[in-house]
Amino acid sequence: MNTTANANGDDGLFFNEALFGLAILAFVLLLIIEKTKPYRQFSAKTYKESFVTNTTAFLVNNLILNP
Repeated sequence: MNTTANANGDDGLFFNEALFGLAILAFVLLLIIEKTKPYRQFSAKTYKESFVTNTTAFLVNNLILNP
């Protein structure tokens, strides 16, 4: 009985890992697009602060939402 429960749990874990990988890929792709064709022009300091804030928020949210 535990084997069945573990097998089902592993499928769910793989699905979560696949979605997490897709989220990271999308984040990097959007980062590249924003770097090459920015929607608005800001100073270098603002870009750095925005990058740090967005990256931290992305990682913290994924750590909290993925147990």
